[in-house]
Amino acid sequence: MKLPKTLLILLVFFIPTPFYFAQEKPQAVLINEAGKTNCETLKLYTDSFTVEYGNEPDARFFIVIHPDKTALGYAVWQQSIINYQTYNYDPARLKIVRAAPQDDYRIAFWKVPVGADTPDFKETGWNTPPPNFLKPFLFGEEDQDEYCPTFIPELYAKLIKKNPNVRGRLVVYEPSRRNAQAFANEWLKTLTEEFKVPRSRLIWIFAKQQKNRPTSIEFWIVPVKKNRRL
Repeated sequence: MKLPKTLLILLVFFIPTPFYFAQEKPQAVLINEAGKTNCETLKLYTDSFTVEYGNEPDARFFIVIHPDKTALGYAVWQQSIINYQTYNYDPARLKIVRAAPQDDYRIAFWKVPVGADTPDFKETGWNTPPPNFLKPFLFGEEDQDEYCPTFIPELYAKLIKKNPNVRGRLVVYEPSRRNAQAFANEWLKTLTEEFKVPRSRLIWIFAKQQKNRPTSIEFWIVPVKKNRRL
């Protein structure tokens, strides 16, 4: 029996036919971008970035810092904020890139899905010089309000324990010596009990300051003075 012409046309359209679509290659995604900004705003950008990091466990992430040609120190300070916010991230999944200086300051937050090519960030060598253990240097600082925390005590402790010829000096700025002692004791307890720095490798100094400023503390690395023979 011959099928009606109309029915044949319908069968042609509705019989399942395999279609093959070329799958597009994943692309790197610019999650966010920031210019010069204050500490609180930068922390908000980093917090938003953290959400993406947690939601994409197989992706790689990059924070690319393009410093201003005339203000390299500002970029170093902002990287210290980012380092604090992302300290526990997997280094195999997150890399902070110091890119080439340019006319305008910019921080770019990138996500690179599995299979995507990593953009060319043109990483350059504006690294800060390694510490000189022959003279005191400031490792980090904090204030009681923790307005903009950047100090990572674990790294400070590791540096002291790794170098037997140095010790840590904690300089506390506070109007009251009694309050300074209490604040110093909190940090000494953290460094000795949590991060296992011998108490003999740490000293603290009281530095009086004005009442209208928050209590703050500087963490110094100082060389051990060697006894001289007469």
